[in-house]
Amino acid sequence: MSDPWYEQPNAAQGVSRFKEIMAGPGNREVVQKLVRWTVLMFTAPFIAYFGCTNLLDSGPIWAGVAAIVVVQVVIFGYVFVAFTEDMEVDRVASEPEPVPAGGAAAAAGSEAKKSR
Repeated sequence: MSDPWYEQPNAAQGVSRFKEIMAGPGNREVVQKLVRWTVLMFTAPFIAYFGCTNLLDSGPIWAGVAAIVVVQVVIFGYVFVAFTEDMEVDRVASEPEPVPAGGAAAAAGSEAKKSR
């Protein structure tokens, strides 16, 4: 089969494609944030479960409830950060450009010079 959908790329092509994607604007921060939240999602419930069973001497049911609550908190936190990030980007994009030191008249004059 010579169909490109079925061809598997070799490892070097995969690594170079990953580097190309990571070089894009904002991609590195997004991947870092995803990795941080993934690690938190994996470790925090275990910490809550074993912390409740060992430190608080609670039964396994309450430790399980604590782990479930921690999972819900992590999910809520991730969604909250995602929504806050979108609003922050929109706010920065909608802010007007700063006016030069000469004030509005100087800004209008510089625009007139540029358009000639």
